[in-house]
Amino acid sequence: MASVPTIFVSSTCYDLQQVRADLKDFIESLGLQPIMSDYNSFPVEPEINAIENCLKVVNEFADLFVLIVGGRYGSANDQGKSVTNMEYLRARAKGIPVYAFVQKSILNILPVWKKTGSLVKC
Repeated sequence: MASVPTIFVSSTCYDLQQVRADLKDFIESLGLQPIMSDYNSFPVEPEINAIENCLKVVNEFADLFVLIVGGRYGSANDQGKSVTNMEYLRARAKGIPVYAFVQKSILNILPVWKKTGSLVKC
């Protein structure tokens, strides 16, 4: 019997809590398995830090990757890369399908970013 495909959902958690909950319900309604760090079902290996654990889970368990971009940057590593960005890069390196969704309010500032070449962190 084939296993149920898994979908890793990557985003900041607190600002997108309702979006994440709705997406979890939707994924499950399709008969697929969501992998989300804010739920007890998320596989945790206590010997490694949280960032490495998230990257390992993408590498070992994700069949598809859903990225949700909102207004927060989230936690970052020593080089300033967000966990979400590192998860995205890991999924791309793995070669699995990646679907990205950007909050409309973020898309509205895209012309400013294109004009200045950078986004201002608040």
